[in-house]
Amino acid sequence: MPLPDRKAPQLITLRKPLQVDARRLAQAGNHAAIANVMISVPNPFTREDADVWIAAIRDRSGTDGYLIESNDDGSIVGAAELRDFDRQHRQAEVSFWLTPLVWGTGCAAAALTDITRIAFVEHGLNRIYAYHLARSGATGRVMMKCGFHLEARLRQWAWKDGRGEDAILWSRLVGDPEPSAEAAEKLPTPMDISPFLSRLS
Repeated sequence: MPLPDRKAPQLITLRKPLQVDARRLAQAGNHAAIANVMISVPNPFTREDADVWIAAIRDRSGTDGYLIESNDDGSIVGAAELRDFDRQHRQAEVSFWLTPLVWGTGCAAAALTDITRIAFVEHGLNRIYAYHLARSGATGRVMMKCGFHLEARLRQWAWKDGRGEDAILWSRLVGDPEPSAEAAEKLPTPMDISPFLSRLS
């Protein structure tokens, strides 16, 4: 079956979190810019928030989560998880975030590729899906680059800062072909993708 394949050089590594990682995870995630584009990441993202997330992962409470570590210096640069497993229908939601210091470096696509492989190979899932705010064109471009298919625009699906915001739903099936490097080079830039998404409205 076609599966996403990491291209060299390997920018990041996914690993299971330890409770001692909470301080560094909080440092990576405590940025208003992250909360601004994520549906469920709080601002501020505190040590307590990191502790709670890590404890839930280690308790195997229905979420399979990982730290995203830079292969350059070993720093924690984000987190990725599979959640809301539906074993009957072999699907789950994928979510990830990265610290702004590594935005635009390819780390997001690398992390999504790795968590996709975990979903299909280790969990035996048939379908994974993801949501992002409609105004986050950069996230949409990462989804396209990693072979996800655009499914729907969900009107005011998220409630942030006292108002409803549209969300975009993407999915990938285990049998979907891996996107080619040539196709990835032709993808729109983050700013160019907004008109593309607006066609779903």
